[in-house]
Parts: sequence; structure tokens; C-alpha cells
Amino acid sequence: DAHAHGDDHGALPVLADGQRWETDEPLRTAMSGIREDVAKNLPAYHESRLQPADAEALAAAVEGNVNYMIANCQLEPEPDAVLHVMIGRMMGAIAAMRADPASAEGMPQLVSVVNDYQATFDHAGLQPLTHD
Repeated sequence: DAHAHGDDHGALPVLADGQRWETDEPLRTAMSGIREDVAKNLPAYHESRLQPADAEALAAAVEGNVNYMIANCQLEPEPDAVLHVMIGRMMGAIAAMRADPASAEGMPQLVSVVNDYQATFDHAGLQPLTHD
């Protein structure tokens, strides 16, 4: 499976300081949606009021965007490998969030992935998330 998202990826390719991986439109669309959905739910998480139904809706939205990017992204092999690790982290985060909406492995991991993506991929206009 070319899109398996296990943890056995070996060493990931790294770009020189200040450089970021190129993106394509499906990736930008999916990650913009993920960032928006995470940002919308982040205040409830921080105020310990993220309900199981909201966590499930967020998890389903992230899954939908991940499935869209897997089906439609056409990245070069090196950035694709980096993206697959991020996808694996997102899938782990939504599993944790489904089990416990307050999990430290759920929402904080999604925020971390969005911010890592923003720092690693060239996606104009995408702003990092803050925990404020």
C-alpha cells in the first residue's frame, strides 16, 4: 500500500534551513480544512468542555480531509514521506480524541501536526495555531 501510514519510515528527508516542501492544491485544501476545524474546537478543549460529539465530529472531519489528500495529492516522494508521518500522527491523535476528548494525545497532537506542517511545507497564508 503506497499510502500506508505506519511508524516504520526510517530517516525522513530534511530540507536546508528556511526551505519548505512544495505543496499542491489538494494538500493545501485538506490542510486548510484541518487547521480550520482544529482552530474552531481548540477553545473548547482548553476550557475542558470539548464534548464527545464535538470530538467525534472533529475526528470525522480530519479523517475526511486526510482521505481527500491521500486520494488527490501528487507530491514528490520525499515530501510525500514527510506528509505520511504527519498523517500517521493525525490518525493517532483522532483515535486518542475519540477515546477521551480531553486526552493530551488528541487535540495537542493535532495542533502540533498543523504547526509542523506549516513550518515544513510551503503553504502561503496558513498561520500556525497557538494554545492561547
